[in-house]
Amino acid sequence: MSQDLSQDKPSEETGLRRITQEKLDKALLLHKDYLARKRGGVRANFKMADLSYLDLSKQDLSDLDFTGANLTGCNMKGIKAVGSVFFCANLTKVRMANSRLARTDLRGVKLRQANLDRSALLECDLRDGILLNAHKGELIPMKTDDEPVAQMNEIKARRSDFTGSKLSNSFIVQSDLSDTIMRRVKFIRADLSNANLTGSNLEGADLSHANLEGAVLHGAILSQSTLNSTNLKSAEMVGAILDEVDLSLATNLESAHFARRLNELEGDFRAKVDSHIAWIKSSGKEGERLDLSKVDLTGQDLSKLNLSGAVFRFAVMRNVKLGGCSLVMSDLAFADLRGADLTGADLRGISLSRATATGATFTGSDITPVPVEGSTVGFWPAQLDRARFDTCNFQGTQLQAANMEGVTCRKADFRGADLRNVILLDAVMEGADLRDAQMQGADIRGAIGIQE
Repeated sequence: MSQDLSQDKPSEETGLRRITQEKLDKALLLHKDYLARKRGGVRANFKMADLSYLDLSKQDLSDLDFTGANLTGCNMKGIKAVGSVFFCANLTKVRMANSRLARTDLRGVKLRQANLDRSALLECDLRDGILLNAHKGELIPMKTDDEPVAQMNEIKARRSDFTGSKLSNSFIVQSDLSDTIMRRVKFIRADLSNANLTGSNLEGADLSHANLEGAVLHGAILSQSTLNSTNLKSAEMVGAILDEVDLSLATNLESAHFARRLNELEGDFRAKVDSHIAWIKSSGKEGERLDLSKVDLTGQDLSKLNLSGAVFRFAVMRNVKLGGCSLVMSDLAFADLRGADLTGADLRGISLSRATATGATFTGSDITPVPVEGSTVGFWPAQLDRARFDTCNFQGTQLQAANMEGVTCRKADFRGADLRNVILLDAVMEGADLRDAQMQGADIRGAIGIQE
């Protein structure tokens, strides 16, 4: 049984029934009892209703029908919606952070400028859709100024989870999807032009015929994804993980930005290293600071070199040997360090923000703060925020006061490591070995896999 709200007359202007906050609250109370299978509970129905700017925060909207509804500007923070229908609903500027939607019908929905930060949209359907009306025995599209595609342009969905959802034909232009999980998502013919996909996980995603023109994919995981006829014109691909991806199937590949090969650099590589060492010894009076940003250094042996202050932003450093190396205050943000060996390295004050270092070895390395002379700060801590350290070896590593907010360290080995005063906010530590690790003063709020 569903609630009868037919007494609410539709607006002549919009054709939608206006629902007040009072009526909404009463309907949702009865719907809550319906979901709990309590006597007297009644399923709510908001088809073709105008709920704009109302408060639905923290409500359970599971099994509810919002087909064609206007939810513009609604507060929907922290909602739950399992098996709900938002077919062709208007969710423009809706606030839906920290929400959970599963198996929800979002076809043809308008999500312009919506905020979905830290939300989960699991196995949801965001493909195209259009409302139809019966007229003289025929089905004709309802009058609308919009295209029959899901519109998600300019949304914010940072650190959200879209795993298994369908976004084919969706319009996601200029949206912020940084650090979002989108494994196995269907993006067929979707428009992601100029979207920010920094640090997102698109493993196994189908991007066939999708438009990624101007999109930013720094540090994004695209392993085993399908790029059949995908438009990569001017796409920022530096730092993206592309294992088992056939780039030859994509279009406009020549204008996409990838890491440069070592042999494409001007001048001799070793001469640049020597010039950097001279720069260090002379306090910058001689030589030149080493900047190998966006360069592919795969397999290079840089062991025991003094590379303090060097810049390796977005560099590809897979399996690079950096044992005993000095990288004090060096910048390796977004670098691909998978399988790298940094045993015994001096990494004080280093930046590894958003680096991908899966399987790397940091045994016995020093990642503590570095004193800053003449500064009111006193010490500069290492920045490891949002980095990926799955299966890394940190045995005996000094990590005091390091910023490790939002890192992933699944099955990493921290035995005997010094993690005092480390910031581990929202870190993922599932399966990490923390035996004999010092954790005094560590900030583990929101961390997963650490027992307080």
